[in-house]
Amino acid sequence: PFDQVGCKNVFIQNAPSDPANLLVRPEVRALSPAYAKPENPAEYSWRCLETYEPGNALMERTNCMWAIRLLSVLFGHSQGSTREHFFQKVRTVTRLALYRDFPEPGDSTYVGTETISITRRLPHPS
Repeated sequence: PFDQVGCKNVFIQNAPSDPANLLVRPEVRALSPAYAKPENPAEYSWRCLETYEPGNALMERTNCMWAIRLLSVLFGHSQGSTREHFFQKVRTVTRLALYRDFPEPGDSTYVGTETISITRRLPHPS
């Protein structure tokens, strides 16, 4: 049993001409100033712990999104103060690999420890 989330008809401004190049290698993504600081607007950051080969790396993600913090208060630990849980940062370590033209030509795919993210250009409606 797998959970699947699909988002169709998403416009990507300045998308590459080859859709297989849409996703960035994980170790390069971690170098971006937008993801290198936990105080970024998306409220999460990436850090490369180890690179095995280009596009295949062990990554640490720090998540301090308000929604995650709120869920931690509502459904999280029952001991300790609410303040500690509400402002708690969540760190996860995952191995991310980037595949281009997989599973189909033109696809760009991240394979993580527990996730698979596939981006695919949909046929243009006539």
